[in-house]
Amino acid sequence: MSILNKHLKKGKTLLCTGPMSKNCIDAAVEISEELKIPQILIASRRQIDSKEFGGGYVENFSTEEFSDYIKSKNSSYIYMARDHGGPWQSVKESTANMPVKDAMESAKRSFEVDILNDFNFIHIDPSVPIQNETLSLEVIIERLFELYEHCFQFARKNNKEIEFELGTEEQNGYTQDLDAFEYFLEKTQSFCKKNNIKAPTFVVAQTGTKVMETENVGIFPKTINDAKQISFDHLKSTIKLCEKYNLNLKEHNTDYQTY
Repeated sequence: MSILNKHLKKGKTLLCTGPMSKNCIDAAVEISEELKIPQILIASRRQIDSKEFGGGYVENFSTEEFSDYIKSKNSSYIYMARDHGGPWQSVKESTANMPVKDAMESAKRSFEVDILNDFNFIHIDPSVPIQNETLSLEVIIERLFELYEHCFQFARKNNKEIEFELGTEEQNGYTQDLDAFEYFLEKTQSFCKKNNIKAPTFVVAQTGTKVMETENVGIFPKTINDAKQISFDHLKSTIKLCEKYNLNLKEHNTDYQTY
């Protein structure tokens, strides 16, 4: 991933695009080739999933078919990523009211297909409550690390290079509790060192953004000057924490922003 690493080291923002249709995919490839900039196509499990799970609503693509289509473009600037992978992130799991153990195994199989089909990034997100449970941060982290270790070991066994993105919350439109965020970063750092697992490339944090329909309804940034400043200051503090642990912030829900 030389082009990608080159941009990251220069501190440049990387654009991630939802592959919502073949037209969107083709346009992303065309733009990246023309401007010679990397672009990451991020597919949620509802949008695109493995054949075992019936594909997804985007062009009825399975993970395998999506990967083949991207590879057929022969672009050195386009990367594939799993967005929001994890238990109950698939309609098949939630519709079946699948219990935790089965849902975790199901999510692992989905990740395995991503890895075998040369996805470059995997976003691990076990933040969806299963069977109406009340999820604590500790439980989310426990599940996240189980999936993280499984994916890392599976990729290594199959000689695949994967970059990881970790998240513990769905975007809610508000800002992150910075103490809880640093606790998560500390736990992640300790887990990786203890188990000899490569550190994640990206982490997800709440920065006050949330897309709903055709607008961004999060608090970042509101029209009141004080609220704007609070949002910007919080974002700066979040980025500083990421830098402290040598991680990159992955911002979700940036559609319809003018900043």
